[in-house]
Amino acid sequence: MSPRQFPLIRAVLVALLFSCVYFSKTLQSDVVLFISPGHSQPKGCVENLSRINRDVGSWIGNTWIPPKGQKYYSAGELKDIFNGISVLWIGDSTGRRSALSMYGIINATSALGSDPQHISIEEVDSPSVIDTNRRSVTESCQKWKNDTFGHIICRAMPPGSKGRKEFLIVPLACLKGTKKKFLHSEIAVPKITRNVDLIVVAQGIWEAVRAHDCHDPNSNFTTIQDDVIALLAVLSKSTRVVWRTSGFDAREGYKAHTLSMNRRAMDAIDYFDLPNFTYVDWGGAILPRCFGKDRISGDIKPHHGFEPRLVLIQMITNVVHQQHLACHNS
Repeated sequence: MSPRQFPLIRAVLVALLFSCVYFSKTLQSDVVLFISPGHSQPKGCVENLSRINRDVGSWIGNTWIPPKGQKYYSAGELKDIFNGISVLWIGDSTGRRSALSMYGIINATSALGSDPQHISIEEVDSPSVIDTNRRSVTESCQKWKNDTFGHIICRAMPPGSKGRKEFLIVPLACLKGTKKKFLHSEIAVPKITRNVDLIVVAQGIWEAVRAHDCHDPNSNFTTIQDDVIALLAVLSKSTRVVWRTSGFDAREGYKAHTLSMNRRAMDAIDYFDLPNFTYVDWGGAILPRCFGKDRISGDIKPHHGFEPRLVLIQMITNVVHQQHLACHNS
């Protein structure tokens, strides 16, 4: 047995232990997480897409070209695909900005006024859109009044969506925060994930550039990453989970650690080989536009401009659409 397999084996054991302990507690308290009312159950026709998601496409100038087998969706197609889906994003500021750009597309009314296929820059990239709740609560969420999740954003999906669907963003910058909030809380997981059809986990950049803030004196990064991935593997019993690999800070000194962290996460998710748990290698896709004169910059060094965020939205949409097609054609 290779020494590299030990962390992965540990993650499997953690997942099994968490599953057993959690189900024991839920049976005692009559609170059911994985089969909660209105919660979408995984379908056997959903296929594991992890291996094709190692393909990251290419660039012509600042335009990303999807890899073979994937496509670039129009605004109208993207709206249709997410119609009837409740989405939960868990992540740092890079995740929040991508999530709010996605919501901007779904919610767009077309500033041009005539063709809803054309989305204005203002609707997807202005600070008033992507920096909601950045430094203070400018948009309050009444969904979980007594929880300490910080500047949560909770919105109804735009008018015209099927059912009472929601778009949720839980701000957690470090993996240790996800582990603490979700693994060690008997109430947080069922409350946050209830009725969610898709969970996107968008963390990582803080683990590289602000490792001191993410440090846990009682653990280490690899152990925490294993535990969070194991937790998500269990959550994928009842909903689709997509792990987004991290983007890159503009300073190349953090590049090697970020690459290593991303590879390790993808290897672990591949090891689980679960139909409802996959990843998109966003970090790999945007790498050619992350450093030097080719970087598509955001407002600070860890942030990226709109084009890389749109790449992530397109990659996630490919996962959701291909899983839908796999079910439809089975």
